[in-house]
Amino acid sequence: MMIAPVGIIHRGRPGEAARAARDVSRAVIAGGAVGAAGTWAAAIAFALSDGASLEGVIETAKAHADPRLRAAIDRAVSVARRFDDAFSARTEMYRCC
Repeated sequence: MMIAPVGIIHRGRPGEAARAARDVSRAVIAGGAVGAAGTWAAAIAFALSDGASLEGVIETAKAHADPRLRAAIDRAVSVARRFDDAFSARTEMYRCC
């Protein structure tokens, strides 16, 4: 919850958002979660930029993720593409991701 505003503040600048989110998150989390915070903020910053697309958001998130999180994003996207709405995908998401 505390990371989304970092992405909003850095609208259109995902690299800056990722760095700022990692810095801010270190106050309350550690380990891989710090990297995930940067990934989340970068995706939000890109999503709010002019001309953003879903594919661009996904690629931006992956570009700012470590290999383990990148793999998780790939698994989640693979599941999501098979469903028309988030509620239908929930069971499969929980199973694979």
